[in-house]
Amino acid sequence: MVIPADTPEPGEIPHYDPSMRGDEGWVTADGKLFYLQGGGAVTGLRLIDGKYCYFDRSGVKAEALGVDVSTYNENIDWDRVREQGIGFAIIRTGGRGWTSGSIYDDVRFERYLRDAQEAGMQIGVYFYSTAINEQEAAEEANAVLGALQGRALDLPIYYDVELSGEFPKGRADGLSTGERTKNALAFCRTVESAGYRAGIYAGQYFYLDSINYQPLSRFEIWMASYTNEGLPPLSARGYRIWQFTDRGNVDGISGGVDMNVMFSKIVG
Repeated sequence: MVIPADTPEPGEIPHYDPSMRGDEGWVTADGKLFYLQGGGAVTGLRLIDGKYCYFDRSGVKAEALGVDVSTYNENIDWDRVREQGIGFAIIRTGGRGWTSGSIYDDVRFERYLRDAQEAGMQIGVYFYSTAINEQEAAEEANAVLGALQGRALDLPIYYDVELSGEFPKGRADGLSTGERTKNALAFCRTVESAGYRAGIYAGQYFYLDSINYQPLSRFEIWMASYTNEGLPPLSARGYRIWQFTDRGNVDGISGGVDMNVMFSKIVG
């Protein structure tokens, strides 16, 4: 578990020096970074000295904050995004149509990738899948590999699996749990065979009810869950990246944007 079930209540500081209780600002305890304010550790999303930071339920500063984007986010000033403490971006390479089944490219992928890398962002990518069988899922993975053309990534290639915006009319909406799981495995194995790290993106309840988590748990898990209190869900499914809102306000991106927290570093 990235967020263990016994996470301390918000504001508690594990292994802290009692003298810290009177401090304000940045402190380090047990090798972890906290920000103290008003007699305790802050939690959730904070803007500190002009930069966004995220603190988990026990007040520990997360590894990094990020955004995920597609052509719908239109023009992005990545330098301004980076200046606010946003350290990574997961960019859509393309997807497959809800009803047509046709694979399409994200028309802003190349520009986003170039500009985000030049701004110093860590980069991962994702593909929106409506695959109805393993062959189509492998085809989707190969479409991503074709878009990347061997370029290195800092973060995984993610398989985006969710219900369509036209539910229940979407071509993959009626798949069984087993079928969705096999498709995800086919995508991830194809990605790994090309030397990239693979991951799965889905909502919290999708992980619980619509795919078999256990055979997918060895891949990087990116989970969406918009909690009322803005703090990480105590999920029975381990995850390293959490998408906590689709209405983030980040300078350099017009309108709302998906925002994410990386709780520990992804290596390799």
